Amino acid sequence: MADNIADCIVVGGGVMGLSVARAVAKTGRSCTLLERKSIANSEGSSHGASRINRISYPQRHYMQMAIAARKQWAELEEESGRPLHVRTGSVFAGKPSTYLQDMIDNYREEGHPHQLLSANDANKMFPIFSFPPDFIALYDPSTEITHAATAITALTESCVRHGATVVEQCEVKEVKMEKRDGVGEVVRVTSNDGRAYFGRKVVFACGGWTPIILRNYFGFHVGMEALKTYFAYFKIEKNYHKMTAGSPPIPAYVEIDENVIHYNLPPVEKEDYIKTGVHGGPAIQCDRDGREMDEAARASTCKFIAERYRGVKAEAEEEHSCIYSMTKDEEFLLDFLPRSGRLIAFVGGCSGHGFKHAPEVGKIVKDALFLDVPFPPFSRFDHIIQHDEGRSFFPL
Repeated sequence: MADNIADCIVVGGGVMGLSVARAVAKTGRSCTLLERKSIANSEGSSHGASRINRISYPQRHYMQMAIAARKQWAELEEESGRPLHVRTGSVFAGKPSTYLQDMIDNYREEGHPHQLLSANDANKMFPIFSFPPDFIALYDPSTEITHAATAITALTESCVRHGATVVEQCEVKEVKMEKRDGVGEVVRVTSNDGRAYFGRKVVFACGGWTPIILRNYFGFHVGMEALKTYFAYFKIEKNYHKMTAGSPPIPAYVEIDENVIHYNLPPVEKEDYIKTGVHGGPAIQCDRDGREMDEAARASTCKFIAERYRGVKAEAEEEHSCIYSMTKDEEFLLDFLPRSGRLIAFVGGCSGHGFKHAPEVGKIVKDALFLDVPFPPFSRFDHIIQHDEGRSFFPL
């Protein structure tokens, strides 16, 4: 790190920020990661014990990114020396729709093993489910549950092992440009307590805080919101296992409905509990709104459990919230900030399903920063900018 100037500063210590920092550090470049609280704190999107690691997407690019990320997760697992995933398989089900058909087509075109099931066959194969007759189901035996908290620890340790500096309790107050003799333009990032960090490149990976940072620091108003999403744990009845002896393990389950999508994790994180979450939720401002439970989400989730699961009590025994950052088209934001001279990049809008993609996102950002590989066309700022104040945030 020449003259205390890092090759890259990453702001945000969630799964995306850690993955970017790790990808940069693995190249031998100097990297400093700044986290406003502690790693995997409960105010962000990366806390909690489990996530679904699936490749099932109607969008081909997200399926391909998930497949690529799996190889990188496996590398991290080997490096860390601890299990980061457990294979459970998954079922996607719903009424026949373009969404499901596009997903099925992607499986066929990618040549990935899968099985199409009628509702009746799916109910027989997995007795815990109660699918209505007009449903179809896509079964993928390769889906895993990620031990998310363990994965975050492994990513953090890997960052440090490869030479990155991780600074917690460091909230960013100001971002400015400076010119250094013999170096050129660098970005100065100043924390609330007056510490200054200098980087040739800066990446913001701040989840639900992204719209606030873009507006307050840079004058950009974007089509991205922070959403408070609801998830809860539901108890499997004691006699369920006797009734289903000899059946395959309970898979992860995602139901596609025109009104709401429910994500359901099998009893990996907590024995004898189904973890169920709702895709999306009410919009919030991360810097001022609380994390109270969403009554409408609670009611719809309990109703969903009662209708779709056999042998599971439709009463939430434990409830939590998590923050999504979602763009208006639900695509990721991976791009250089306009007017930043390709020195500042943003990662955001990962819409609750980004955890599995994080290692591949880290590689994409690293390649864009240092190898001039273009960011993917689906993830650009011009898709979401609603108003630009034209603020000169780089006085030279």
